[in-house]
Amino acid sequence: SPAEDHHNDSAPIGFDRSAWSAMADQGWLALELPESEGGLDLGMVEIAVLCEQIGRRLVAAPFLSTILALGALSQPEARAVEATAAWRSALSEGRAVGCLAFDPTGALTVTDDGDRVRLEGKLAPTLYAPSADVAVLLTPDATYAVDLAAEGRPAPLSAMDRTRELGVIELAGAAAWRVGGPEATTLLGDRAATGCSAEMLGSAEHVLNMSVAYAKDRVQFGKPIGSFQAIKHMLADALVDLEGMRSTAYYAAWCLSAHDPERSLAASM
Repeated sequence: SPAEDHHNDSAPIGFDRSAWSAMADQGWLALELPESEGGLDLGMVEIAVLCEQIGRRLVAAPFLSTILALGALSQPEARAVEATAAWRSALSEGRAVGCLAFDPTGALTVTDDGDRVRLEGKLAPTLYAPSADVAVLLTPDATYAVDLAAEGRPAPLSAMDRTRELGVIELAGAAAWRVGGPEATTLLGDRAATGCSAEMLGSAEHVLNMSVAYAKDRVQFGKPIGSFQAIKHMLADALVDLEGMRSTAYYAAWCLSAHDPERSLAASM
């Protein structure tokens, strides 16, 4: 793993390589690419289905971050950048890992450098940055791509959640390519919010199923606690909340797939 170059005993290193290889072999990473590029020509709804399953099992693999990076590099403006072709191929085949970094305050300094730009600044902590080959950066005005394999990957942080590595990308005049404007930035943010929501939906459903199973097995006063009305009400309320989550997450995914004008509102919901 690229992150193995950085020694930090209190931080996770890399990710589940076996799960990652299985995803790549089954074509998960090429889900949205056109068939002419070896993809399945599907959309955000199908990605949401996979994200839900990943969230249900807390799979430690950079699926969503790579899908988001690949999607950003597949937009029309990004395709006009020659460097993105090799990244699209590598990301879609699992030979490379992508990450999505945010500059929410606009503190990043951008300097024109011919067909590229130079970036200076420190970004928010980024999932899978220590193992990523390419980072897609979201700023208020544009989207940029940085070759982390060439510029240097950050060391993994000591984080409470050890299943997903985290790193802070610091750029000191790093070469980057502009791969999208404000509209591409908004679209990528909506896709990220929707994918995360689908992951959380899967986790929530698994937790509810565990709770129901426990209520059936746990005995108090000679009866399973699931037979008590107060417990039934709590679980019923949780089910209603869960189904509301499912409706909003998949509506957002549909809006993105259908290019619906309400996609940003749906993603925010």
